[in-house]
Amino acid sequence: MNTFTDDASEQMAITVDADVLDGVFDQGAAANKGATAGVVSGKYNLGTDASPVTLSATTVVPLLTALASTLDSRVSLRATVVWSSLRSHGTG
Repeated sequence: MNTFTDDASEQMAITVDADVLDGVFDQGAAANKGATAGVVSGKYNLGTDASPVTLSATTVVPLLTALASTLDSRVSLRATVVWSSLRSHGTG
């Protein structure tokens, strides 16, 4: 019985993952896409439809670093905006 429930659970996870990924893969903000990604600096080349970034053993780590940096800059900007807003209202 446990084998059947484990299999059903795995199949459900695959279905949910596919639905979620299909729904969000192109939902990123414009500042976090393309050859000039990075909301603050615009210095990260994440590729475009016309000029995709090629993944290889030598490019995977730099690309993952660029992806993380792009997301970090977005989070950093949001935190700065929130902090500035709090300070301007006398709560910071």
